[in-house]
Amino acid sequence: MRIRQVYQSWQKPLLIGLGVMFASPVLANGDQWLITGVAASDWLYHGTTETDGRPVVGINTEYNHRSGFFAGVQGHQARESGPRQRERALMGYVGVSLGLTDALSTTLAASRRYFLQSSKGWDNVEYSAELQHTSGLGLKLDYSPDYYEHNTRSTAVEVSYLHTFADVWYAELELGRLNLSNPRWLDHDYAALRVGRTWRAWSVETTAHWNSRDSDESFGRETYSDPGLTLQVNYRLW
Repeated sequence: MRIRQVYQSWQKPLLIGLGVMFASPVLANGDQWLITGVAASDWLYHGTTETDGRPVVGINTEYNHRSGFFAGVQGHQARESGPRQRERALMGYVGVSLGLTDALSTTLAASRRYFLQSSKGWDNVEYSAELQHTSGLGLKLDYSPDYYEHNTRSTAVEVSYLHTFADVWYAELELGRLNLSNPRWLDHDYAALRVGRTWRAWSVETTAHWNSRDSDESFGRETYSDPGLTLQVNYRLW
């Protein structure tokens, strides 16, 4: 739901959000559609690479109702090296965004992720609740009853701050922690600093990221992420 979050941040500049977003066509009844393409040097999720640091391309389509309801489908594919793990993914999601006060809003969502034709199971369901303040502060809680099909519950807590500049530049700092119920797997902290710029239908974003685990450790034979930089380019298709 990264695309959904940044859509909110650009349409309402002080709402929390990050990543890809473009102004989607407004239908006659006030509803909106969004179709966005993306190319990135890596695909990070809760601070961990899903593509072993390899480039990825993807697409997202989303419907936004004037009531705050939204639903979408996101897919991506990375270059593979060896048996396929999480390089080919498809995610469906639904949710609703609600205003609580003039300064505070919330987003509730559920997603189902499929890792197509992978050599082992990785599919999972995740539920999210997020609070967003007009100051740019955000607090998000993610819960999965079986994280990546590894017989463990997961809880991720993320605190973030977003600031926009001249309506075309944005920067966001995100700090998070992922806790796993099964002691076989390692909890980890993660952080990211993102800087991006929009121009017409384009957006370019660079991220400096960090994970408290490194590539010498693994989750289900897949490595964590070493500190580094990623680059992402997005284009509004419709």
